[in-house]
Amino acid sequence: MPKSMEEITKEFNAHIRNLYRMLNAGSIKDLRYYRELGAILAPGDIIRIEPFKTFGYKQVKQALQPSLLPGETFNIATKWTTALAKLPVSGSASPLTLSTTKLDVNNDEIGIWKILVMDSGFEIDVAQPQENKLFADRESRRLSYGNTTYHYLRDEWGAVPEVFTLANRTPLKFTAYSTDMDDDQYNVRIRALGMKYTIEDVLIPSYKDSRELYPGTKMIFNVGDPYINN
Repeated sequence: MPKSMEEITKEFNAHIRNLYRMLNAGSIKDLRYYRELGAILAPGDIIRIEPFKTFGYKQVKQALQPSLLPGETFNIATKWTTALAKLPVSGSASPLTLSTTKLDVNNDEIGIWKILVMDSGFEIDVAQPQENKLFADRESRRLSYGNTTYHYLRDEWGAVPEVFTLANRTPLKFTAYSTDMDDDQYNVRIRALGMKYTIEDVLIPSYKDSRELYPGTKMIFNVGDPYINN
């Protein structure tokens, strides 16, 4: 029987709490990227946020642990009124889009979100901001049940794709494409599970050039250009 969204959220939260319990107890000396979760930061860590000229270096506040965030569920379709149309024989699908600010965090925070595609029969493009697609190189790498929820079911949280949001300036856009040639779909659901860190500006005078990386940088986050309306 498939796990409910509540069960998935509880397991994700338990992973985070257990990792930080081990970190605080000294069981893990240098926890940066963990197979069962992904991005993990410690108080005092220096991070770099791209675009560098816009955001630059930040520091995780020393006295504050990360906060678990309530899970967010999105249905790109609308039950009984707007379905994701089935894939025609021609292979040219009519997509559905959803732009959201529900993954925004506060002005002095960065959010780290794991994205689960909850249903089969479609793929998702993720863009941030506007049309700037994530998980794309020579072609768009779309998220699906098979490359997100599949890894969760195997307890491979580190393999579940993640996105980052900074304050309320980096909203996300999801575009769904059907892979089902038989039926229109009203369940086109995405689940976002995350945590947030409180961060502050840090001045590193010798590293103002975007081509140089401060050696003490623990992680680089790319959040795209800031939202122009904020």
